[in-house]
Amino acid sequence: MRAPRFAHALGLFGAAALTLGVLLPLAMLALRTLEAGAVALFFAADSWGVVGRSALQAAASTLAALLLGLPAAWALAQPRLPFERLWRAIFIVPFVLPSLVAATAVLAYFGPRGLLGIDLRDSWWIIVIAHAFYNVGVVARIVGQHLQGAAPRLLEAASTLGASPWRRALRITLPTARPALIAAAALVFLFSFTSFGVILMLAPHPTFATLEVEVYRKVARTFDLSGASALALLQLLLVLLIAQPYLRTQRRSGLELTRSRQHGQMGAPPLAALVAVLPPALLVLLPLAALLGLALSPPAGASMASVWASLNTPPRFIGITDLPTALGNSLRFGAAGAAL
Repeated sequence: MRAPRFAHALGLFGAAALTLGVLLPLAMLALRTLEAGAVALFFAADSWGVVGRSALQAAASTLAALLLGLPAAWALAQPRLPFERLWRAIFIVPFVLPSLVAATAVLAYFGPRGLLGIDLRDSWWIIVIAHAFYNVGVVARIVGQHLQGAAPRLLEAASTLGASPWRRALRITLPTARPALIAAAALVFLFSFTSFGVILMLAPHPTFATLEVEVYRKVARTFDLSGASALALLQLLLVLLIAQPYLRTQRRSGLELTRSRQHGQMGAPPLAALVAVLPPALLVLLPLAALLGLALSPPAGASMASVWASLNTPPRFIGITDLPTALGNSLRFGAAGAAL
């Protein structure tokens, strides 16, 4: 009887933690919005203008991530892709980077001092490029894992019957991968719609602000907590709506992969897989290489030793700290969050 009691106690603890950590703050957010009479912001033209701009850039970013991520997903699903683990590791890097670091990498390639020599800052182009850079790995991983177990016997049967690779892709691969495509597209759209660090770093002009950026500006610049609460609640409702396609397809996609984990021996030639995976990999590698190049290139008249010394010296500006303090804080916050 100890095991059921322990399971019940653990379930009650989890429910209490979920209530205190998630549901209670959301309820307080809704209550504060209602008490302040800020519900009118839900119907304000300015609020829905921000929603419209956020949705448009998120749609463009999702399309770009899909166009670049689908060839990578197809290549990762091929059994004869050379250096498969290396390519998988490359596509993971942008997604595990903090958004500000990822934005800095894009700025190092497409910014004022970027290696490309074209300044795209404060433009829709750099937002879409940054979101594609950040999310191409999401598409590659979700769709690629699905394709590895998607109807291998059907593909082999179609090949035996003489179906061309294009016909197999259009008639078998794409229909069976539809749940994974919907899940990946919904997730990328959600990440782009709620983008914060990328917008602040690459396109800080109010024209490009998302709802999350507007919430930050209302709190940090005008201390309008009622307006910020209303916009946060509006974003929460929209996020729940946007997340529905992902939630509906996630379980179905997972069940299909569980039933068939082994992909067949039939696959594209290694050269074709390399040609497909190379362009999205370059989108990931070039900004990271540019960031590394700028980090190793000190300003004129300075040396790397002086640059590192300045990072370790406490600055005289309020709100800016030195590298050891920042690194220590990051480790403490990360350990505390992981423990909770």
